[in-house]
Amino acid sequence: MPSLPRTRSLAVAAAAAVTLTLLWGNLAVRSPATTSWSGGDSRAPIEPAAQLPTEFPLRLELRLDEPMHVYVASHDLVRGTIAMFPSTTLRSDLRPNPLQAGTHVLPGTHLGKELAWHAGDGVGGTTFLVVASRAPLPEVASALRACRQMGNAAFPHLPVLGTYAPSTGMENTPARTHFAHPLLEDAAKAALQGHDGPMVAVEGHDGVFAAALRVITENPTPPSSLEQATEQIRERLGSALPFEAAPAPAGK
Repeated sequence: MPSLPRTRSLAVAAAAAVTLTLLWGNLAVRSPATTSWSGGDSRAPIEPAAQLPTEFPLRLELRLDEPMHVYVASHDLVRGTIAMFPSTTLRSDLRPNPLQAGTHVLPGTHLGKELAWHAGDGVGGTTFLVVASRAPLPEVASALRACRQMGNAAFPHLPVLGTYAPSTGMENTPARTHFAHPLLEDAAKAALQGHDGPMVAVEGHDGVFAAALRVITENPTPPSSLEQATEQIRERLGSALPFEAAPAPAGK
């Protein structure tokens, strides 16, 4: 078989080297995690910048190729950072970090009911951030414990979680202008251009991947009467409502 000219041989070798380098680079940053957000009873996909009703149920399907330490939080300028997973007030079948390889639906189930986070409290723009790390992130976990917590500790029978003050007190919550930890800020900046699908590598943080979803929650219509306000509370809390609506004064 005739040999290739030297110049062509060098070109072929160089092309092969470039191809191997690209393949190795792709393998090095290949995402080990994929996210998919859905909402409501229909489990419809959530589009970026979607306008959602107050307390619209949200769930996250997370597919992991390997065990990962997972952190989920939201941020808005009214409430600041809210810890969603892990959360000190979440009662769920999900095991503590790290989550094992496989498919997980967060925030999990409790008392036979599938749980859901809520989209917001009528605060406008809200960013939901997912961080998956091959190693634990103790500083991130500590920062999230000082934030508001989303969970079901007070009302474990409700499928849609509520928001609670942290055990350390509201006076110690981080600043509301940004995510509660610099790594979370870096992750949000890296992920906001993407959406559902493979999580993106966070530059400067080896083995850390991120995904984000930004939505808009509408301001709720205020109740027009005590009865309507009580009914709205009853719809949220069901049998846990501890009082009955007071009768309206005569002639009112």
